Amino acid sequence: MIAQLRQRLDAPALAAAGAAHTEVSKVTALIVDHSEARLAIFSKALRALWSDHPAPACTLIPVPRLALDGMLFEIEATAIQQQIY
Repeated sequence: MIAQLRQRLDAPALAAAGAAHTEVSKVTALIVDHSEARLAIFSKALRALWSDHPAPACTLIPVPRLALDGMLFEIEATAIQQQIY
């Protein structure tokens, strides 16, 4: 799970949109076979990524499985880019 989580939190989709993880305002995470141990791994990874920045709002949804075998979680992030005029 840790390897998959790190890969997703690198957020290539955010980079492709010209956004940074610090511009994420909300995260929704679907976690297969949710447990306190998996929550601890997920929380630690999020805290490490946001470091001194405020963490976004986060909703965690436990699910029995995802679309593909072997997928342990899915993350949806909403980023808001600030325009400077």
